Amino acid sequence: MSQNVQGTRSYFLWFFLGIITGGICMVIYNLLNFLDLDEHNTRYANRENAPSTDSQAWLMVLLCIIVPGIGTLIALYIKYSKLHDHLAAYQGAPNIPDGMGILLINIFLSWLTLGIITIYYEWKWQHVFNEHNRWHASKETMPTR
Repeated sequence: MSQNVQGTRSYFLWFFLGIITGGICMVIYNLLNFLDLDEHNTRYANRENAPSTDSQAWLMVLLCIIVPGIGTLIALYIKYSKLHDHLAAYQGAPNIPDGMGILLINIFLSWLTLGIITIYYEWKWQHVFNEHNRWHASKETMPTR
């Protein structure tokens, strides 16, 4: 696969960079995720009449910075809802929990697992998004008959 596929990145690389930088790289990572969703919306969702992935990237990051606790939960809700709804339009596409599911997981279970469940779902979100972008890229390179 091409390394230039839009939106493909390694969650664990950013996670470890986030640990090293005291969370700064995780803010950048989340900004990149929201920008990827916006770019995905422009490239594919608008063209294919699929549910929008437009996430208002800068607004989401500002929300996380200004109101860290509740802002982050709102941003997670939007991030997961947008991708979940978009993927649901493609039958057979792997999916992730919807926004409400991930919100409840983070509120009620994340602290019980010391955040491991949150790390897992963030990795899964990135993995599914990467695969979906690769699928779109392969569709674009298929010869038409």
